[in-house]
Amino acid sequence: MVELFSNINWLEWSKVIFDLLKGVAWPLVILFVVLMFRREVRERIKDIVSVGPSGAVLQPSRQIGEATPPPGLSETKRSELAETKHPLATVQALIEKIDNQLANIPSDDRIQRLVASLAEAQIERQFEFIWGIIFGSQIAALRRLKLESISIEDAKKYFEEDVKPIDSELYAKFDFNQWSRFLLEQGLVAIEDGHVSLTDSGRDFLAFIDLKKPGFMRAG
Repeated sequence: MVELFSNINWLEWSKVIFDLLKGVAWPLVILFVVLMFRREVRERIKDIVSVGPSGAVLQPSRQIGEATPPPGLSETKRSELAETKHPLATVQALIEKIDNQLANIPSDDRIQRLVASLAEAQIERQFEFIWGIIFGSQIAALRRLKLESISIEDAKKYFEEDVKPIDSELYAKFDFNQWSRFLLEQGLVAIEDGHVSLTDSGRDFLAFIDLKKPGFMRAG
């Protein structure tokens, strides 16, 4: 008997017995696991594809990109927002006018047209601000610089001889630095290598005056 048992390949028999137990007992194991982790299992039952001795096969979790997007605005709500009126009647009228104008423009060109119009509106708003506070003598100086740049010394001489006599009371309070600082800060002129020259913004401002303010004069 001892010899019989000693000749048995226990390693091979253990494999056979283990495979047999695995094939028979795995349902009991699953039942035990389900009882212990019933909440977690219940949440994943919908993902189970198959169950066998090798375990349960679950379908892959949904990728982030496949997740259901959060509910957005309904079509009715979008329509309501589109029909929301601006609190200022003049702005609302302009919105409707622009909307009608855009309807006649190909969709591919609308963004470009809108950007160009917005840029023009911002520049014109800046020029309107400058026009409201600029002196007439400063406009005259810009027109002179449109012909050619001049040295700072010639600019000071121009201020003393041509600007101050226009309004002696006003220019008793303003010196050349104060008078010219406004033009520099607004980007209408630039100083480089001791010379004062007209900038592109200055040229466009003069064009704005000729186009939008013909016949109007500024004091000072």
